[in-house]
Amino acid sequence: MTPLAITTLERVPFESIVPAADTITIDTPTWVEATTPSRGDTSLNGVYLAQLAPEQADARIAAVVRAHVERDAEFRWFVGPSSTPADLPDRLRRAGLVELGTSLGMSLPVPREPPPLPTDVTLHEVGDDEVDAFVRLSMRAWSRDAAFGHALTRALRRGLAHAPGLQRSWLVERCGERLAVTTLRLLPQQRIGYLQGAAVLPEQRRTGLYRATILHRLALLRELDYQHAVVWANARTSAQGCASMGFTPHCSGSFFEWRRAS
Repeated sequence: MTPLAITTLERVPFESIVPAADTITIDTPTWVEATTPSRGDTSLNGVYLAQLAPEQADARIAAVVRAHVERDAEFRWFVGPSSTPADLPDRLRRAGLVELGTSLGMSLPVPREPPPLPTDVTLHEVGDDEVDAFVRLSMRAWSRDAAFGHALTRALRRGLAHAPGLQRSWLVERCGERLAVTTLRLLPQQRIGYLQGAAVLPEQRRTGLYRATILHRLALLRELDYQHAVVWANARTSAQGCASMGFTPHCSGSFFEWRRAS
């Protein structure tokens, strides 16, 4: 099986976007961006690649911030291994963006026979009637605010409407109690499964639930004959669990957000 290129891994967050009707994308070798005039949240507004000369970087960052502030919109900025200049993260912090943490870009060839789930864990796929339950649990697991919840609600409903079968989410239960959430974004052209949005309630961490979410998604990828599972995992938390399951780290990156309260 052909190993994943770092450039492929770096593009996964951009490729995973489920666009709205008015989403505008710029996709060039040095700048990748998505902007959605009708939406003001980070799921549809962001910079995913920026290769800037040091003397132009601050002005370009200021222009992006100004454009979003003028329409009262939030956005994300992903700094991957191809981004320049080297001090781009520092420049984004000075401009007022909030760093969510360093993530490792990791991949795993989908195993022929993924291990089975623990017998006491079940996953229920989210449909229209379970979006609210998924969002409430996600907010608790990540300790996020109402703005995050509204954005996640819109993203889930957009995925259900416009990427049916390609963006799939589950509520995770143990012994009938809902304790975690997880999402899988299928990228059929690349035969990649992007592991997203796995979150476990704080008091339930280190109990095997995160591992169960990965096993479930690997089994589905095997069933669909996908080649690779990919994750951008927090370097201090979930990356350790992924490494213990055989995921290989290839590169690091940082996710930033501009928030209205910034």
